[in-house]
Amino acid sequence: MLSSGQTGEGTTPTPKLDGVYSLDDFMGSAEVEHAALKAARFAKAAQNKAASRKSKVSTPKLGGGPVAVGARSSTNTIALHEKYQALGIPQPSFSYGGSSVQGWHGEVSFPGLDVEELQGIKDATIYSNKQEAKEKLSGRALEILTRLESEGKVKKMTADARAKSSKYKVALHDKHQKLGIPQPFFDFTGSTDEGWTAEISFPGVEVNGLQGKTLKNDAPFPNKQEAREALSKLALELVETAEAEGHFDKFAKVKGPSQLETQEKKGPGPNYTGQLLDYRVGASLFTCQVTIETSDGTDAQIFGSLDSHFTSKKAARQAAAAVAVEHFKAQGLWPTSSPEGGIKKKKKNPSLTDTVPQRITAHDTPHHLPATCTTSPATSYPQQVVRLAVLLSLGTPEWRCVPSPLDRDFHTVSCYFSGGGAHKGPIGEVRNVFGKKKAKEECARLTLEYLQEVYAHRMAYGEAMMEGIRGGEGAVKGVLGKEVEGEEEVVGRDMEVDGDDEFEDAVETL
Repeated sequence: MLSSGQTGEGTTPTPKLDGVYSLDDFMGSAEVEHAALKAARFAKAAQNKAASRKSKVSTPKLGGGPVAVGARSSTNTIALHEKYQALGIPQPSFSYGGSSVQGWHGEVSFPGLDVEELQGIKDATIYSNKQEAKEKLSGRALEILTRLESEGKVKKMTADARAKSSKYKVALHDKHQKLGIPQPFFDFTGSTDEGWTAEISFPGVEVNGLQGKTLKNDAPFPNKQEAREALSKLALELVETAEAEGHFDKFAKVKGPSQLETQEKKGPGPNYTGQLLDYRVGASLFTCQVTIETSDGTDAQIFGSLDSHFTSKKAARQAAAAVAVEHFKAQGLWPTSSPEGGIKKKKKNPSLTDTVPQRITAHDTPHHLPATCTTSPATSYPQQVVRLAVLLSLGTPEWRCVPSPLDRDFHTVSCYFSGGGAHKGPIGEVRNVFGKKKAKEECARLTLEYLQEVYAHRMAYGEAMMEGIRGGEGAVKGVLGKEVEGEEEVVGRDMEVDGDDEFEDAVETL
């Protein structure tokens, strides 16, 4: 039973009874007990921590927890690594068989060493992982390698022996050149892990001892260069033996290049290569005739000949036109104001300032922004395409040029925009235009017309959206960088209509 222990003035204090505590006494006793428990807990934790630092690993007892039965070790692997490095021999190659479920077994070899006992060292025991199998194989290989070293079968390789050399390879090559015989053929088999073996043959050498002869080195080498060098030494000995026996005398007189210098030089034979090219090109030659009608009712005049063949249409047309011009000059009918023989009309280089405003209806509002992007009239078509593509957010144009397979002077060019969406291309494609620069310029002109249509369509769309909105005139150009739905079809129809005004080229007679 708890009592507040409070008394007022003029009241008699309540006597203390057994089992009755005031609220203050009860809270004080609980606080003291809590502090004692907390101090005991911290003291025990500090004692356990200090004991764990000083304790040593003891041998586990039965029933005391898990026991490590497969502790991994790399003692033999490290010892084998140090041994072959000290001897300067190639490192061993390990191969494994099995799986994680069935276990692993392995095999180790020393590629590059001509010692049979160090090749294919196996261990048929099944291990739980590759590391254990490698450790056991390393132990067996180390034991065999140490024994062979003590017996003198494996010796430490010197720096000169380890250095890669091409002495015999170069000597064999020079010997074949001196004798005037074809160079030998090397064939390699193997891999980087298992080592390389080489095989050499002598194709085209029809002499005793080498005809149909094949040399092979069965001992694996760490790389192809060493295998080639070792085999070149054997081949050089074989060639020198055949040379000493006189087997190359007849061969050198017939085929040796050294004897060709003393022979009388013959004149150049028929140019079969040129004849074949002429025959091939003959199937794609062009002829041209120019027909000019007269105004007095007489028969039309024909210039040029169908018997004159040219490699391109332009060359054939130029030759026929030259005949016509010379005829009119001889008759005194050619104008003296153009002595060069032709009136060349200069093309006007259109700019965005001249073309774009014609497609956009201007507003009378004084705050309306002009729907044009000013460029210099002297700017080339490709440069105008680049500037307009930036305004339309199409990215940098890519000009793809493909030469004609029949005549490399004619090119097909088209324009692409990698980030152009519906306008990614091909745009403005031109085919078989003479000259790469001319083809690109013509493609750029057609591409510029296409982009101008896109520019006009987007501006018209923006003006229609802003129509009736007060203060929206300044936001019209914001639509230039955004693709309008269906604009590709609209621009395509406009381009087809505009293309009807293009002139047609003269009819050519091929």
